[in-house]
Amino acid sequence: MANSKSEAKTSKSRFTKSEKLIAVLTVAWFVWGAKVFLFPPYDYSPGEPGDFFSAALVFLLAYVTYMQMEQMKRQEKENYEASILRAYELLRPDLEGVAAQVVSKLVKSAVLTVGSSEAELKEKFVKDRSVYLRELHKLKPVDSHINKDYAASPQQKQDLESARQACKRYGQLIGALVENLDEDNPNNKGSKVAKAIKATDVYMANTVVEAIEKAIK
Repeated sequence: MANSKSEAKTSKSRFTKSEKLIAVLTVAWFVWGAKVFLFPPYDYSPGEPGDFFSAALVFLLAYVTYMQMEQMKRQEKENYEASILRAYELLRPDLEGVAAQVVSKLVKSAVLTVGSSEAELKEKFVKDRSVYLRELHKLKPVDSHINKDYAASPQQKQDLESARQACKRYGQLIGALVENLDEDNPNNKGSKVAKAIKATDVYMANTVVEAIEKAIK
């Protein structure tokens, strides 16, 4: 029963309001023509059937052309969404790795304090690559977690510089997705793929990384 309902919803969503309207007008046109030319009284001039079928042919050609254009638009959007999804899947492992560098280097430089030790995070990262992304989400607001009075030993300075480079790298990687998911892009209008990617850890972590980058300049 549930499957039949879902299939019905899917079938309904295949046609736009414009397509449904055109289909209704097409049926109405042929019903009207059948009533005039196939049923009495036959009060039409000899040339009217030819005019009717000529107009019907033009209308059908226009309808087919419209349907083809709509199909091309849908195909273009589907191809665009598929390319965005592939890009996300390719970038995600790199973004997870860079997020690990950001957190790890900031912890080592004593600029950042997190709830788990570096050893614990590394151990979890082996099984769950999103563990550092979740640590980033815990840093809101960022300023309250940044220690600006850290002991600036040569090694800590080096780790801090590595964290800066990692933040920059994260922004460069995520930038490709951010640009392609711009709401002004017509392919993103009503796109479930774009909405889903914007809700992911790697995408939402970008605002935190940007805030960290400003805080440690």
